[in-house]
Amino acid sequence: MPIENKLALFASQTHGQYSPFDQDAYMRKNHWVSDNPRNLAGAWIGSFRLPWMNKELYGLRGVCLGLSAAYLVKGHNWSTFKQYLDSPECHRLTLGIMNYQEQYGEISLARKVAAEQAKSQATAQNGASAVSNTKKIAVPKQIEYVTTADAIKLLVKVQGNINFISRIELSPVEDVEERIEALMKQIDSNFGYQLSIRGGGSGHSVSLTTGQKRIKFFDSNFGEISYPDTEVGRESFKSYLCFIFNEVYKKFNIIIISRFTY
Repeated sequence: MPIENKLALFASQTHGQYSPFDQDAYMRKNHWVSDNPRNLAGAWIGSFRLPWMNKELYGLRGVCLGLSAAYLVKGHNWSTFKQYLDSPECHRLTLGIMNYQEQYGEISLARKVAAEQAKSQATAQNGASAVSNTKKIAVPKQIEYVTTADAIKLLVKVQGNINFISRIELSPVEDVEERIEALMKQIDSNFGYQLSIRGGGSGHSVSLTTGQKRIKFFDSNFGEISYPDTEVGRESFKSYLCFIFNEVYKKFNIIIISRFTY
């Protein structure tokens, strides 16, 4: 059974509300990924290859971080959020975050490569560079770049009047149930949360909100799940998180929680 069907079935059996979403289809519809860089509609034009495709693609590999921010801005109601997804405002917010993430990643990589080259050259005997055949990447050292996390704080404040409050990184936990229990201890009512989950060499961004007496989880890969923000509803919500983490994100044992006003 496809994972989307499993999630829908789980929601129906636990009195939750499930609304599907597919970020890959969203990117294709907006021309943010293509096999021709000339066809990109304002997206980063860097190239990449997916492990399961013997083909070079251009544009964005994903938009999870941008859509997580968009959900914080307009995720109070699913139908309103769906309309917002097709608006120029949402496109500017999402592309702004994702394009910056790509550029910041290039800058970080360039600095890492430059540092490694400098170290190799310093230790090379007779002044011969150990990386003489490697193309050097110059990075303007006089420019200070803000992190992607800081860029998100600024953009959601400008577009949604949402203020960043705090950030906490949970200790890595291998057991999924214990991991979700530790996460839920940090979730209070009437706030928005952007969660960075990492592990196994990969990373993802999702959103969690607790406004309007509902507790909701948005994953751009699959959609939104919603339960009443009650003791019973939270138990069902925790069960859902355990289910999806066991199914898809079992290796993602690092969770970084950013709390925002909502």
